[in-house]
Amino acid sequence: MVKSTIGFNDMVNQNDSSQIIQRKYDYFVKNSMISDCYFYLGYINKDNFIKIKDTLTRNPDLIHVLKTAFDIEADSNVLLQQADLIQNSCNVLLAAGLKQ
Repeated sequence: MVKSTIGFNDMVNQNDSSQIIQRKYDYFVKNSMISDCYFYLGYINKDNFIKIKDTLTRNPDLIHVLKTAFDIEADSNVLLQQADLIQNSCNVLLAAGLKQ
């Protein structure tokens, strides 16, 4: 996701802010701040998307980069499997907590 975010950022802004994104990503990962990292990358992608939303149809190459940058899964079966896995994991954790 970070590579797509950096690539998308470079395509939209054409500046050196990708180095800042990489450093913040490295900091978050090094300090086990994974959810903060995910939020940060999503925020950067959202801001960049807003900048180009009106011109998106003229540059179809951005669609693939956006799907990866926003961590969008196109296969609904994969999404359902992941949702089931999360639900089952939560049920196991809740059942273990009730036994104590």
